[in-house]
Amino acid sequence: MSAKNVDKPLVPKRLIVGLMGCLGCCLLYVLRSNLSVAIIAMVNELEVIEEEDTTIQDNDLCYDINTRINVTNSGPIYNGPKYLWSASIQGVILGSYFYGYTVTQMLGSYADRFGAKWMTVFNALIPVLAEVHYSLVILMRVLIGAFHGVIYACVFSLFAKWFPQSEKTLAISGTLFFGNFGGVITMPIAGYLCKVQFLDGWPTVFYLTSIIHIVWFGFWCYLVHNSPEEDPNISEYELKYISSNNPQSRSVKNVTIPWRAIFSSKPVWASILTRMSGSFGYYTLCTKMPTYLDGVFGMAIQSNSWFNSMMYGVLCVTNITGGPLSNWVRSRHWFSQTRNRKNFHSFAMLTCSVCLFLIPAVGCNSGAVIALMLVGMLAYGFITGGEYGVIPEYAPSLSGTVFGVSNTLASTTGFIGPLIVGLLLDNAGDSGVRHQWNIIWYLSGAVYAFGAIAFEVWGTAEPQPWAVMSEPDEYNDYDKIPHLITDKV
Repeated sequence: MSAKNVDKPLVPKRLIVGLMGCLGCCLLYVLRSNLSVAIIAMVNELEVIEEEDTTIQDNDLCYDINTRINVTNSGPIYNGPKYLWSASIQGVILGSYFYGYTVTQMLGSYADRFGAKWMTVFNALIPVLAEVHYSLVILMRVLIGAFHGVIYACVFSLFAKWFPQSEKTLAISGTLFFGNFGGVITMPIAGYLCKVQFLDGWPTVFYLTSIIHIVWFGFWCYLVHNSPEEDPNISEYELKYISSNNPQSRSVKNVTIPWRAIFSSKPVWASILTRMSGSFGYYTLCTKMPTYLDGVFGMAIQSNSWFNSMMYGVLCVTNITGGPLSNWVRSRHWFSQTRNRKNFHSFAMLTCSVCLFLIPAVGCNSGAVIALMLVGMLAYGFITGGEYGVIPEYAPSLSGTVFGVSNTLASTTGFIGPLIVGLLLDNAGDSGVRHQWNIIWYLSGAVYAFGAIAFEVWGTAEPQPWAVMSEPDEYNDYDKIPHLITDKV
């Protein structure tokens, strides 16, 4: 092997690694969100209503359903096959991704070795399997979620080895930004593809996203190595810079995890409850919002998808600014760090709660409904300045473990939320579809408020005795990635 270049590189190799890792997180959201729009075109809603003998009241919906019936009778609104999937079946299909996603966050490293290549196959098979039975679509989504469950852990582990201590926070923030950016670009593209005639419309959503994954995977295999020491193309200058500024994983590999102390800790339960509360509303909005705008407002799929893209977009902005803003407030010494975290978190959760409570009050004013949802998601992004950043502070030596536990439990709401929505809509009866959606908004708003209260009462930024071992590494645990986070990418 030739000697490494000793000069400072024009483009640092860690920048390429960081960009590829962030693009991987972006593509995770692409596969997670593509079905949320495509399912509108896949389901024949009017025939489902007829088959279930559901009566829609004249004042229940915010558009004239007879107009849609007339348009449908003159020709299909969307290209491609149509399926008679009830609202509860749609909820199970949309939430099935999170069954696999939740399990593999706890199981370790097997999926990351094969995940990228198999995800593309499973995703591309969805149009074919939907023709056979919806249960096969559910199976494919479970498998995709299973491989996705370890991606963030793998990327965090990779960044821990590649980035100096001073650059890790920015690199990790990049994964959050690019993740939500995947939703920003997927929604409008999927909405457009559902209307085209090429390959019957909506199936192209799955084919195109699979092709993009294959391209990324090829570059990933060629450009990315597990550590700087294993990369034959890194310069000697950059290798020395990373090594001298990046304390490697210290310590926790052979430490016994104090599980009893963790699960009896009030701060840990504050994290678990508030993450589950926030995730319930977030996943419900992200997976079912296109269905809501289509079913209640009759919104065209292009406009519908652009709105959902905006929702991810505003979340990107506050996700990446919430942490630095919280650090700035901390540097001013206006509040204790615990109070600072609680202020950001309460603002994020309670603002979102209030916005959801107000949706039923504005009725059929679609502009007001959309504005409330955007304001709610904009505020929710500030959780990065609240609870999201507090675990390394109260559990400095075990933050990877605590993060894994709380995030795994929070992921369960990804299938619980859509399932509850589907069951409520299937049992609308005489009360009407919009009335059931109002119940969903009240429920989601109450859950957000509960999460804010739990963190306000039990949350803290003070290090806990059971979580402070030798050398807590300045409360930064990104390079430790212990038991629940895999070491091998």
